Amino acid sequence: MLSDAEIYFVEQLTQVQRVNNQQYNQSADVYIQRNPIPSVEKSCILTSNNTVISCHLKKQLQEELENPRITINLEYSSDECVQLVALLSRYLEASQQTLFVDVINEGPQFGTLLALACNILLETKLEIKTVAKIGSTWVADPNDVEAMSASCKLFVVKNESKVVGMRAYGKIAEDFQQGIKLAVDYE
Repeated sequence: MLSDAEIYFVEQLTQVQRVNNQQYNQSADVYIQRNPIPSVEKSCILTSNNTVISCHLKKQLQEELENPRITINLEYSSDECVQLVALLSRYLEASQQTLFVDVINEGPQFGTLLALACNILLETKLEIKTVAKIGSTWVADPNDVEAMSASCKLFVVKNESKVVGMRAYGKIAEDFQQGIKLAVDYE
């Protein structure tokens, strides 16, 4: 039984080791534990096929809507990341909630982030529905709802010369290719 505030997702992952090094053997698809606290952060380590996956999970509860948020450090393959995102998206699809995904990468591997975005779209049918910020310039004005729904569906944050983040939510978009082109052209 999960205690309050803990969130983790297990599919084809047999061992979960929490920060306190206590280990659990689980086999269910998704475990979600609600918590009345407005903002909760937890970390865990997932082990799959001898690959250690270090994840930082964050769940934020809003006053009217409960929108789980997952933040993943890009320390492992995009396939593993897609599995985690797919689990949460499946849960949210049934509960009519919105999924927010932050993929954080402190290195310059922009191509890896781009490939990850493509995989998330293809495997989980999520739409990259945010806007792109390159340097100090927004590809689409974040305050312009029409622009957000029309042009770039890839949100890439650059700090100096490094890609530091990407965010995605929603359903798959027809114009994602335009977002890829914008990002690749910039690189």
